[in-house]
Amino acid sequence: MKEILNCPIKYGLMPIGMQLQYKDIKIDQTIYIISKCYVISEVKNYLHTDQPYHYQVVFPYTVKNENIIQNIETFNIKSSINQLFDNIEEATNERNKKNIDNNNQLDNLLLKEEELNEMKEKNNQLINQCLEYEKDILSKTDNLKILNQNIKLENIIDSMFENPKYFYTKIAGYLSIYEKDYLSQFITDKNCINCNNITCKITNQEDKKECPNWNNNELIGRQKIKTK
Repeated sequence: MKEILNCPIKYGLMPIGMQLQYKDIKIDQTIYIISKCYVISEVKNYLHTDQPYHYQVVFPYTVKNENIIQNIETFNIKSSINQLFDNIEEATNERNKKNIDNNNQLDNLLLKEEELNEMKEKNNQLINQCLEYEKDILSKTDNLKILNQNIKLENIIDSMFENPKYFYTKIAGYLSIYEKDYLSQFITDKNCINCNNITCKITNQEDKKECPNWNNNELIGRQKIKTK
């Protein structure tokens, strides 16, 4: 498998449609596996802060009718996903979470406990089957390298500048009040200690996540860099 020029390579979660059958019940299930993918495009949506990014990717291989099919030669099958990962550990955690959540959805079926357990066991068998596909695909794409997976832009800047605080504060100074408010939503460690708003009358509040008066241009500038 060859690398495609100018396309970043990341880990993504590829959905596989499987049919879960138990007695006379048939349910279409989506099971997720990990695969490297080529990132074709990236779109940021400011209205959906829980998942602001949307990616068009190409998975080198797809699964169809229980067969692994090579896709990279034609690029004719593109996929839309909202998460990318730099390392397989993060991808594994999210894959397990999605598959467990889908399995738990079976609790909504009006089945006896014994029947429900049998159905969940069959679903786990489908998951294990898909994990074999995952293992094979990861082996086939082993030569596709995810470069600089542990190097963040923020870390590079911190090592380049003698006074990175001034750099980040300067960045925040160019932002509109609306963009600063937007970026502030993603800062999770807001409190009175790191708040620079000297006009704020609220004191000794450990968590300022919802405080409208909180401000710290350095942290906001850092958050701007993290979104790049």
